[in-house]
Amino acid sequence: MEEIKPTILAMYSGGLDSLGMVYRLLTDPEYKDYDIHVQHVHNKNIELRHKAEAIAVDLATDRKSTRLNSSHTD
Repeated sequence: MEEIKPTILAMYSGGLDSLGMVYRLLTDPEYKDYDIHVQHVHNKNIELRHKAEAIAVDLATDRKSTRLNSSHTD
C-alpha cells in the first residue's frame, strides 16, 4: 500500500509574509516529508497592494520547484 504524505495548503498573496512562509515550507527540513500545495489569492484592498503582489507572484512562480504544487484563483 502506498504511503500517503501529509499535505500543507499554503495561501500565497505574493506579499512578504506569505513569500517568507512559502520559502520556509520549501527549505526547512522540518517540512521535507510534506507535500506542499500553494494557492495564490488576490487580496484586493484599499491600499492596492494586490497589483505589486501580482507581479511578485509572476516572478516567484516563473521558477518551477519539484516540491511545489501551485494554482491561481482570482
